[in-house]
Amino acid sequence: VQKPANPWEFYINTCLDDRLQPAVRHLFCSIRSAHLFHNGSVMLGELHNYGTLLNAVNIYRTLSDKVMPQPLILYFTVCILHTVEQLHSVHVIHADIKPDNFMLGERFLENKCFDSDSVDHGLVLIDLGQSVDMQLFPEGTAFTARCLTSGFQCTEMLSGKPWTYQTDYFGIAGTVYCMLFGTYMQVTNEGGVWKTNGVFRR
Repeated sequence: VQKPANPWEFYINTCLDDRLQPAVRHLFCSIRSAHLFHNGSVMLGELHNYGTLLNAVNIYRTLSDKVMPQPLILYFTVCILHTVEQLHSVHVIHADIKPDNFMLGERFLENKCFDSDSVDHGLVLIDLGQSVDMQLFPEGTAFTARCLTSGFQCTEMLSGKPWTYQTDYFGIAGTVYCMLFGTYMQVTNEGGVWKTNGVFRR
């Protein structure tokens, strides 16, 4: 249920239905139907009932190590990169990549081992309501608008430079950072070099 209504999310969903190969369609939320009203919308889709990556990060924060094991972070990172690569290949920018927008479903628990070529890892990218369909713009188009959530503005937005797919790469970096450190990434510009607020282990 969304308030206000967001028919754009349903439009992007139908674009993915049309453009993605069936073998990778399950990497993204799939909306079976949308019911649009003046004050909101109801969208029916598959239930992913094991929470989000952010939930997983927060669970690990309560344990002795405080952060997710690095092999698991590497696994999720490969899965995330592959998922976003599929999205970009059909000319869609997600524009809101963060740990809360990756869901875990049954497929994740059924996955027995890591296979970098497998798309059965069970991670699902959701919330396509901010997405940009690059097929609607002339080739070479770039944007100068800034997203409203300050912590998720890519460095191009922060420095007033045009951007396209960079916002998704920044979102991936922020998601991986969150898994590594258990907190959201913040960046600062020091002498023309963008740096994060975390100190990486050797």
